[in-house]
Amino acid sequence: MVGRKGDAQALDNELKRAKRLGALAPIDTGRETVGDFAKVWWSRYVVPNVARHTQLVYASMLDVHIIPRLENVRLRSLTPELIGELRADLAAAGVGDAATLKALVVLQSMLERAVKWRRLDSNPAKQIRKPSQRARAPCGHCRRRRSKRSAPT
Repeated sequence: MVGRKGDAQALDNELKRAKRLGALAPIDTGRETVGDFAKVWWSRYVVPNVARHTQLVYASMLDVHIIPRLENVRLRSLTPELIGELRADLAAAGVGDAATLKALVVLQSMLERAVKWRRLDSNPAKQIRKPSQRARAPCGHCRRRRSKRSAPT
């Protein structure tokens, strides 16, 4: 708390100077929302580094599952508990394990970049148990091919 007008002005000047010098990051860390960070992450990381098909998957997970639920949450307010609630909400909404897994992987990837860019100290999504990806039974065509290969000749 700043008590006097002169102290308030001095603090304001100090913060403006720190911002100009790029030293404000530790003070401002994590204030941006998930929605705002997602836009920055998308343009600075996803577009230049991720294959087009994967971008489509990421966009779908963001638009359908992540942004509607977390858009206005500040990065620094994200906790493993909150992300666990997201997982439970997805299950309650009938979202299947495969889509839930994809959504959590996208969120974790985005938050990992937030850690690397010093917006977060750690990635709360890493601590969340993700649904397992069950091996699917081979389709009829694959079963027929497999049985032909293993048949004695």
